[in-house]
Amino acid sequence: MEAFAVAGRIEKINDALEAAQLKLESVVRSNRFAKASAAYDGAVEQAIHQLQQGLHEKYGKIPTTLAKDMAKGLSKDRLADRISADLEIKVLFSRLKSLEAALTGWQSVNKYLDKMAK
Repeated sequence: MEAFAVAGRIEKINDALEAAQLKLESVVRSNRFAKASAAYDGAVEQAIHQLQQGLHEKYGKIPTTLAKDMAKGLSKDRLADRISADLEIKVLFSRLKSLEAALTGWQSVNKYLDKMAK
């Protein structure tokens, strides 16, 4: 493999790394996970209150021991949003790690070719 091709691959990986970092920064700045977590926690608390006070239209008054678990079930859509936001961040971190590993590999190839050329 020639050094020019290796340099091209390293440049592509650097560009991809930069794009992934910008995407991660954008996702973190959007506070999607924090907002989704707050929405889920609020929905659970509201459902617990409704179930304990008998204000829930479908279930009426529920014993306190069951209210928390039922409230979590009733708030499953908000939980799905929170999990989705969390996974988005984890996928971006995984992408960054993968690109960094690829970059390290190609830099090693470049170093080897450089030594062979001398």
